[in-house]
Amino acid sequence: MIHGAPKFAHSQRGVALITAILMVAIATALAAKMVWDNQLSMRRTQSNINMETAKEIALSAETAAIAVLKNLGGDVGHSKPELNEFNTQFFGVVTVDEPDSDEPIEIGQFYGIAVPANSRININDLVANSVENAAARQQFERLFAQLSSDADIPTELLDSIIDWIDPDINPYNAGAEDDAYTTLDPAYRTANDFFVDISELRAIGGMTRDLYDFLQPHITAIPPGWCGNTTGTTPVNLNFASPQVIAALTDQPPSFAEALAEYVVEVPLDKDNFQSELENQGISTADFVAAEPYISARTDCFELSVIVTVGSSTLTMYSLIERGGTGDIVSRARAYGLEN
Repeated sequence: MIHGAPKFAHSQRGVALITAILMVAIATALAAKMVWDNQLSMRRTQSNINMETAKEIALSAETAAIAVLKNLGGDVGHSKPELNEFNTQFFGVVTVDEPDSDEPIEIGQFYGIAVPANSRININDLVANSVENAAARQQFERLFAQLSSDADIPTELLDSIIDWIDPDINPYNAGAEDDAYTTLDPAYRTANDFFVDISELRAIGGMTRDLYDFLQPHITAIPPGWCGNTTGTTPVNLNFASPQVIAALTDQPPSFAEALAEYVVEVPLDKDNFQSELENQGISTADFVAAEPYISARTDCFELSVIVTVGSSTLTMYSLIERGGTGDIVSRARAYGLEN
């Protein structure tokens, strides 16, 4: 008489059940991974499409900005009211026509703003003919003195900037050449050439992020030959300069610089009567002559910032636009920032 199934039969059924459960679990995990990978792939593809679309919109916006500058004429942008006229025309929504709809579909938005590239002191002026430009160094020392009440700015930093630009490998005064940077991790060397972008200053020894952020509103980096720099110096448009920059360039007291900065907001300096207007404000002829290579009331270069949003992606394009003497307007350099 049989009272029940053999024990090994129960064991086999248990193993089969566990195996089936494991197979279902593995299949479910694989399916979930495939779905996840597919979603990631779709997201990456869409993100790439968004970024490429945003880049094309940014370049189109740059083209539009150049066209607006041309339409406004060669004298626009030398003062704040003129530049405001340009900036108010430079934003928009990008749409495409939908065949089955009367309403266009919005695919992105852009916003742009231009500021004079020569509204700050050019760090490349520190070197002329491969050696230190003493006049430019004095201007930077005066600028550092103007700013010293809010931050400790070592003037030895100027030696390191000069070493970064000059063609030799010998440290200048308290500066730094390759030996100071090749021991770092990661290691790098000095450029032995002019700065193309002010952000390169972050690589200079002794330049902290806080110090860079503090100096950045007052300094710029324009290589020789760009933006009206045909004589080795880049004239700063005083209509846009900060009081600290005005005082540093003209070697005038802070009270003069602050008064002039307020004055030009209402009555911009005229590029054709520049000297007489400055002398009317109190600068001596001798001081004007000393500062003349470094000051002006005109703008030949604009820093254009364009922010484009497509879907969940945002792209920022920075473009340096130069207006030549013949009226031609070209982009000298571009840089991009991405955010998904």
